[in-house]
Amino acid sequence: MLPPIPEEEFVFIPRYDNFTLFFDEGGLADIHREQQSYLGLLAENPDLASTLRAELKKLQGRLSNETLQPYNHLLYQAYLIMRKYVTRDKELDIYRPDEYPDGPPE
Repeated sequence: MLPPIPEEEFVFIPRYDNFTLFFDEGGLADIHREQQSYLGLLAENPDLASTLRAELKKLQGRLSNETLQPYNHLLYQAYLIMRKYVTRDKELDIYRPDEYPDGPPE
C-alpha cells in the first residue's frame, strides 16, 4: 500500500469528497458504515466516529473546503485508522494523484 496522503494535502476537494459519506446520514452512508474500514474505526476510536458524525450532521450537506476546514484534522485521524483495513485508499473513496495521474476517475 502507498504511504498515507500527507495531512497538509488531505482536503475535501479534490481528495476526499466521498470519504465524508462514512459520517453522513441515510442511504449510501448506511452502506459505507457497514464496511470493515468503518467498523475498524468504531472499534479503535468510537468517540472519533461519533464526533465526526455529529459535527458533519450540523453542516446539513453544505460540504466544502471552507465548512470542513475545522474538521480536517479529525477526518485525517479517521483516515489513518480506516486505511489499515483496506488495500487502497480508493476503497475509502479517496482520490490519490499518485494512483490517478490523469485526474480522478469519473
